Amino acid sequence: MEISRISRLVVLMLALAVAAAPGASGATLQPFKFVGVDTSVSAILGGVYVGGYHGEVNGVAYRMFCVDYNHHVAGGESYQTLAALGRVTDPSAPDLRPTGSPDGYPDLSQEPNSLWYYENPNDSSQGAGLSSALHDQDYLKSNAKLPSGTDTPARRAAAVAWLTDNYVNVWTQSVQVPVQLAIWDIVQYGGDFTLINSIGGSWIAAAQSYVNLAFANSVGYTGDAIWVQAPRSGEFSWDAHRQEFVYSPIPEPVFFQLGALAGMGGLGLLRLRRR
Repeated sequence: MEISRISRLVVLMLALAVAAAPGASGATLQPFKFVGVDTSVSAILGGVYVGGYHGEVNGVAYRMFCVDYNHHVAGGESYQTLAALGRVTDPSAPDLRPTGSPDGYPDLSQEPNSLWYYENPNDSSQGAGLSSALHDQDYLKSNAKLPSGTDTPARRAAAVAWLTDNYVNVWTQSVQVPVQLAIWDIVQYGGDFTLINSIGGSWIAAAQSYVNLAFANSVGYTGDAIWVQAPRSGEFSWDAHRQEFVYSPIPEPVFFQLGALAGMGGLGLLRLRRR
């Protein structure tokens, strides 16, 4: 009897270990922390800091651009993101529910602690591409322009990736501010200058030139830029999440991590005025 009971206990322990093993039930997670903004390379436009963002992915510091104009995050705030983040240009999550009924929106997959993410249709252990979020139940709400025709989510994502790979580590105000404006305009409006003209001020011309440059170089571009996803609160609540960022996978030098940082509460809460 004693041997039998021990055997059953061993089997139970092994089963629990397998169930708890990373990747056994899907993707694993890692922490993301939004550190703040370097005010020496940013500008305040439309009531928010534009450019100069710092974040940490699993404790590793990176310079970042923001891709998510309609959500917010506070300086020093953290959330759980996918351990295997997708590239900005990776395929979008599939737009098919487990029931088999298409709904027109990329599907979300549930991971530990009831957190939901867009996951790569070719590899469920890693994140999908930025184009997953470019619809009116996530990023593109509040006056945004939905993609149509040749203005596809994938085209917008490729332009963002090109700008990120080429400029996220160029740490000057003359680059950080107009490129960030260009990224927001591309994501929100397909690069038609609506956002830039609304809040760009003296940076309008430079930001417009970066939009044109991005699209000119984005054809067939895949690049290395990474998309940081915040967890969605549930499969039918895409808009309930924190602000999201992109970075090029080159860690920030320790020297620059000591720059002037200011916490940002409410980055991206801005709404464009209706015309």
